[in-house]
Amino acid sequence: MVSCKQCQTPNSLDSTFCKRCGAAIAESDLTDAQAKMEQLIEEGNALFNQGRTDEALAIAEAAVLSNPSSTSGWSLKTLCHERRGEIAEALECADRLVELNPGSDFDKIRRSTLRQKLQTDLQLPAAPDRRLATLGAISAIVLVLCIGAIVARVSANGNPTASRTTTPPIV
Repeated sequence: MVSCKQCQTPNSLDSTFCKRCGAAIAESDLTDAQAKMEQLIEEGNALFNQGRTDEALAIAEAAVLSNPSSTSGWSLKTLCHERRGEIAEALECADRLVELNPGSDFDKIRRSTLRQKLQTDLQLPAAPDRRLATLGAISAIVLVLCIGAIVARVSANGNPTASRTTTPPIV
């Protein structure tokens, strides 16, 4: 942010006039503030590379707040959200980055990758195929009934009195 010399209102780095009083913002003030912001973003990238993602994200958010057209700020914010597993937020940042830098093939590829990752994460698992389970259950029931019938027949044949109820004639 760069403060207006007349009213001290903070203005974003892509402003040329104060949003409150309309006074022109000096080019030297904008240049100095942009240089400081780029240095801060470099520190954010170093923090990101050290694995300190939350701190890097805080710097990235401050950078895009101060300069909404900062491609390096949006790039850092995209990386941070992606590392944190916040794919939808990372995709929003990547979309903004491509809007700001439409000629960057790398940013378009990253956005495409994030879209694919989001679609993969959102896909619901397919419903299980219950036909095989039903077929297995029917087969088990038939097997149990067949074994029961065989056991009943064998036990009936093994007991001679159960199979013959009449007595032989006397001669």
